[in-house]
Amino acid sequence: MRVLSTCGVAASICALFFQSGCSYSEQNYFEKGNALYAAAKYDEASINYRNAIKKNSQFAEAYQKLGLCEFAQGRVDNAIAALSQARRLASANQSVLEDLADVMFNRYLTSGHSQALYDLVTGMVKEILAKNSSSNVGLRLQASLLYGDGKLKESIATYAKANEFKPFDPAIVLPWADALQINGQSADAEKLALDMAAHNPGFSPVYDWLSKSYVSSGRIVEAEKVLKSRIERNPKDFESILGLAAFYWNQHKPKEAQDLLGAATTRYTEVPNRYSTTGNFYLSVRDLANAERSFQAGITAEPSAKSDYLTKIASIYILQRRNAEAMSRLDEAVKEKPDNWRAQGLRISLMIDSGKTEQVDQAIAITKAFALKRPSDGRFPALLARAYTWKGEAQLAASYYQTAAHLDKQFLEPRIALAEMSKGKRDFTGIFRYTEEVLEIAPQDMQARLLHAWGWMAQGLYADADNEMQSLLKEFPDSDDVKLQAGLLYLTEKKTRACIAVFEKMLQSRPGDQRILAGLATAYVQQGSPDSAIQMMVREVQKDPSASKRQLLANLAEKLGKFDLALQQFQLLAETYPDISEYQFEEGKIYDFLGDKKNAIRNFEAAQHLAPKDATKEGRLALAYDEAGLLDQADASYARSLQSNPSDPVLLNNRAYFLAKTGRNPEEALRLAQSALSKLPANPSLLDTLAFAYIKSNKNANATAILNRLVQDFPNEPMFRYHLGMALAQTGDRAGAKRELEAGLTKHPTKEAQTQIQELLSKLS
Repeated sequence: MRVLSTCGVAASICALFFQSGCSYSEQNYFEKGNALYAAAKYDEASINYRNAIKKNSQFAEAYQKLGLCEFAQGRVDNAIAALSQARRLASANQSVLEDLADVMFNRYLTSGHSQALYDLVTGMVKEILAKNSSSNVGLRLQASLLYGDGKLKESIATYAKANEFKPFDPAIVLPWADALQINGQSADAEKLALDMAAHNPGFSPVYDWLSKSYVSSGRIVEAEKVLKSRIERNPKDFESILGLAAFYWNQHKPKEAQDLLGAATTRYTEVPNRYSTTGNFYLSVRDLANAERSFQAGITAEPSAKSDYLTKIASIYILQRRNAEAMSRLDEAVKEKPDNWRAQGLRISLMIDSGKTEQVDQAIAITKAFALKRPSDGRFPALLARAYTWKGEAQLAASYYQTAAHLDKQFLEPRIALAEMSKGKRDFTGIFRYTEEVLEIAPQDMQARLLHAWGWMAQGLYADADNEMQSLLKEFPDSDDVKLQAGLLYLTEKKTRACIAVFEKMLQSRPGDQRILAGLATAYVQQGSPDSAIQMMVREVQKDPSASKRQLLANLAEKLGKFDLALQQFQLLAETYPDISEYQFEEGKIYDFLGDKKNAIRNFEAAQHLAPKDATKEGRLALAYDEAGLLDQADASYARSLQSNPSDPVLLNNRAYFLAKTGRNPEEALRLAQSALSKLPANPSLLDTLAFAYIKSNKNANATAILNRLVQDFPNEPMFRYHLGMALAQTGDRAGAKRELEAGLTKHPTKEAQTQIQELLSKLS
C-alpha cells in the first residue's frame, strides 16, 4: 500500500477545495448573514455582513443589512453609519433611504426631539414620497411626525392612507389607534385594534393595548375578556398566560394569577423553560416565595437545567440577604455545570461583597483565571473592577471598567461606574462621555440621567439641570433618588425653602433616612438655622442611636464648630465599636485642629494600631509627630506610610518636605518630591516642596526658578514668598530676600510661618 506524505495530502485537499469553488465569497457571507438575520441571531449576522464587506467594500446591500442588524441590537450610531454608507453606494435604492429614515426617526425620538434631526427626517420623508407617493414607510413616518406636531387629524388621515397600501401593518396600527384615542375617537381606536387582533391573532401588543385602554376607562371585564381571547387564539403561546396573570396581579387578584400559572405549568408540558418563565414572572412582582417554588419545581421537571435553576434560587436568596445559603446553591450550580458563567459571576460578587480581604483576594484570583478562559466576556473585567474598587485601587478599577465597556458595547454597569468615578473627581468630560454612552443604549436610564443632571448642576448650568430634573420627576415620581437630587439642586441654587419642602415631605414617608437627614440639616444651616439642624439630629439619635446616625450628628457638630458635641459622639462611637479605626481617627483630627497634640497623637496611634496598613492614617500620625517635635517617630511613621502606598503623591510630598526640613536626607527629599510631582504635575504645593528640597541641597538657581513662577501665579501665598526669600538669601541677594519676606508678612501667614519669616528677617538685618 502506497503511503502519501502529509504535504501531498494537504496540497491535494487544497486543490480540490479551490477547484470546487467552495471558498467563501461575499455572496456566501451575505446569504449566511440573511439566514442568521431571519433567525434573529443578529450578532452572528453582523459578523457575516462585515465579512462580506471585507470581500467587497462596495457591497451596498451588505451595508444595508448590517445597519438593520445593528439597529436590532440597539446600536443606533452603528446602524446610521452602515445605512449612510449603503445610501452613498446605492443612492437610487428607495429601500435604503426608507431604512435610514426609519432609524433616523428613532434617533430623533430618543434624542430629546432635536430640531436638527427633525429637519433631517422631514427632508428624507419628502424625498421618499416624492419618488413613491404610496410608500408605506414614507407615509408612516409622515403620520408620526404630524402626530408629534399635534396635528392629529392630518396624522390620522395619513395613517389611514398608509394602511390602504399595506393593510394592518403592525408598525402603523397602534400609533394610529393612539392618535384616534387622543383625538377623542376612542370607539374608532378600539375597533381598529380589535380588527387588528382578528386579522393577526398572534400580534400580542394589540391585546396589551386593548386591555390597558379598557382598564383606564374602567372596563375591567372587557380587559379580562380580551386577554382571555388572546389565549384562545394562541393556545400554544405561554406568553399569553403571563399577560393575563399580570392583569390579575395588577387588579390585586393574586390567587387568580397563581391558579392560572399553576394550571398552565401542568398543562403546557411541551413548553421548554415554563417553570423558569413562571418563576421570572413571580420575581418581577416580588413574590419571592412563589418564584422559589417555581424554580424548585423546574429542577424536578427539567433536570438537565438544574444548574440554571439553582442559580435563579441563589439570586432570590441574595435579594433576601441570605448570602450563605446563596453561596451554597451557587457552589452546587457550578459543580453541576462548571461553565455556568452567571453562577460563577454571582459567586465572585458574593466574595467581593463579603467585605473580607481574604475573600476579595480569592475573588480576584478566580476572576483573573476566568478572564483568561473568556477573554471577550466583559463581565469578568467588571468584577475585577469592583474588587479593586473595594481595595481602594481606583486607577486599576477604572482600567478594568474601561476594558469591560470596550468588550461589550451594550454593558451599562461599567459605563455607570466610570461616570460615578468621574463624578468623584469632578471630571465633567468623563461624566458626560460615559452617561451619553449609556443613554445611547438606554435613553431613559434614570441613573445616567441623574449623573448627567449632576454634571450640569456642579458646573452651575442650572437651567439644563432643572430641565432634566423636571423631566425625571414626571417620569419617576416615586423615585427617592430623583427627589433627593431635586432637593440637592434646590440647595445648590440657594432655593432653600423649596429644598426644605422636598426633604421634609420625603422624611414623612422615609423617616430616619440618612441621605434625607443630611440634606435637610444642610438646608437648615443654609437657611441660617444651625441650631434647628443640631436639634433635629439629636432627636434622631435619641430615637435611633445607631452608629450611622451618631456619626451624622458628629460630622454636623464638627462642621458647625461644636467640637465638644462632636468629640462626645465620636468617643461614644469609639467605645461602642472599639475595633473600628475611623472613630479614633476622626477624634484625633478634632484634637489636632484644636491644637491638643497629645490627645491627637493618642487617637491617631490607636487608629493606626487598628488599621496598620492604612497609609492615610499612618501619614496623618506622622504629621502629628512632626508638628509635636517627635522627629524620630515622625521619620519612622512617614516611611511606613510610603511602604503601605508608595505611589501616593501626598505621602511622597510630606516625607520629602520632612527630610528636607530636618536635613536628614536632602537628596532623598529631591527624589521623593520629583516622584510626587510626576503624579500631580504643576501642583503648586508639590512644586513648593521640590523648590524647598533644592534650597536644602544648595541648588538655589533651580529653587528660585520655581518659586518666582509660584509667587507670580499665587502672589498671596506667604510660604512661597518665605521660601523664595530663603533661596535669595542663600545666593547673597539680601535685598531681594528682605523684599519677599516683608511681602510675606502682609499675606496673613500662620503664627508658625510668621515666626519663621521674622527670624530670617532678623538674621538678614
